[in-house]
Amino acid sequence: MKPGHRLILRFSAISGAFLICLSGCGKDSGETLLIDDQEIFSQEPSETESADEKTTEEEAAKENFLEVPEVSDCGSDRSIHRYAFALAQDEKYVYYEKDIGENSFLWYADKATGMTHALCTKEDCRHQDLSCMAVLPPSAVLYGMEREGKELQYAYGTGSGIRIFSIDLENCGYQERAFLSDSSVFPENGNGYNGQNYRSGCFYREFYFFNGCKQRIKGMLDPEADVQVDSYEIIYAVNLQDGREYEVLGEAYEGYGYVETLVRPAGDKLYLITDLLIEAGEEEEGTGQVHRLIVKSWDLYDQTTEELFDGEISFVPWQVCVDDPSYDGKEEKESGARGLYMISDGREGGTGLYRLDFQENLVSRIALFPAAEEEEGTEAYESFYFGQNRVIRCRSLSGSEADTMEFSLYDLSGQLQKTAKSESEIPPEMQAEDIFGGASFCRSDESCMYAYEKFVRTAFDENGIMTVNETLDSRLLAIPLYGGPALSFSEEGWK
Repeated sequence: MKPGHRLILRFSAISGAFLICLSGCGKDSGETLLIDDQEIFSQEPSETESADEKTTEEEAAKENFLEVPEVSDCGSDRSIHRYAFALAQDEKYVYYEKDIGENSFLWYADKATGMTHALCTKEDCRHQDLSCMAVLPPSAVLYGMEREGKELQYAYGTGSGIRIFSIDLENCGYQERAFLSDSSVFPENGNGYNGQNYRSGCFYREFYFFNGCKQRIKGMLDPEADVQVDSYEIIYAVNLQDGREYEVLGEAYEGYGYVETLVRPAGDKLYLITDLLIEAGEEEEGTGQVHRLIVKSWDLYDQTTEELFDGEISFVPWQVCVDDPSYDGKEEKESGARGLYMISDGREGGTGLYRLDFQENLVSRIALFPAAEEEEGTEAYESFYFGQNRVIRCRSLSGSEADTMEFSLYDLSGQLQKTAKSESEIPPEMQAEDIFGGASFCRSDESCMYAYEKFVRTAFDENGIMTVNETLDSRLLAIPLYGGPALSFSEEGWK
């Protein structure tokens, strides 16, 4: 593995007056740069570049920036994907989980100044141990975070279930809203399933949705046997206003090579997208894959379920967004979803952009993006995301001292709109053979992507079993989609 190697993982997760009572909010900053009338970051002009030249550059970037069509729900950016990772944002702040030593804390970052603070109002608190108000319990894992009105809502898993909290950002108070116990969410073990699995969760309107499963896997240790997965798929909902709980999905799928359900809220519905692997095909070339795709919708207010599609496809739907004209990013209208947009997992000679039309009952490929080619001395990785009614393609070239990230922005017809590059320096102390950085691109606004990156040291024994998994450092990055260097948030401001 190359020094300072950084692996971009396919994460996506789960998005006024604010925190005037929290410490550290009144420090001065440099000049504020604007993109589309939105504050992005502040910094002093360099010695060789005047403020006027910087403004002209940003105005030119604004003119060339992708226009956002009001045709789909992709811009809402509230989804349950394949991994649990929590990052939320509003117009001014990014909210995230920060690892400090053996503990995890809730922090927020100011988009204008680059400064970070703990979500703690305790006087003289150093935000380093379990006495801090922002600390999460040991071994807790965040399963969703969202800004709703004046509140920041978040949920974390423990050994007994999911605890759901809200923080009043104006009055600096917090309360536990609900608790989903394992005994109520997961089925009994008597059916032969084991290994209950927390996948992820998200907030939408007055609801919290949890995604999990129980599985039994046969043939994994036998190289001559076909792997068979029996999975009891679970989607559970709780209304945070009245406390009512609902089993949205509780269904067994048996004898498949792979089973997973993704969830996407849009309009008045929750869309359930279940991917079942029938034939694996050629792993390297990605040919010969056969999947069964089942799409259902669950009405938030009458709790009825409707099946929208059940058919075969030839790819893994890695990222999904709902084509729902009832949501245009500003207001909701009475209508329904027309279909889904899907991004494949990149094992078909490239990454495909597909559309499922509910009315035509048809899946068609819109575009195929060729796989990244590695340049000499670098390792190339690609990730694709839906956001702001567009497809965002991130190509990372990892070297020994810096990563170059190239963003290509496409509309939902697969047409290239803009390409920009951003470079992120790898801290010198993290440039070692046994250290890698994992970046989770979780949220984007019209001008930036926000990524929480961990630098981890790992080691394995002769049997391939991990013996060391130590988080050494972490940082929150603001990566401009219009070009320019990636900047790191810190307690002192931009770095």
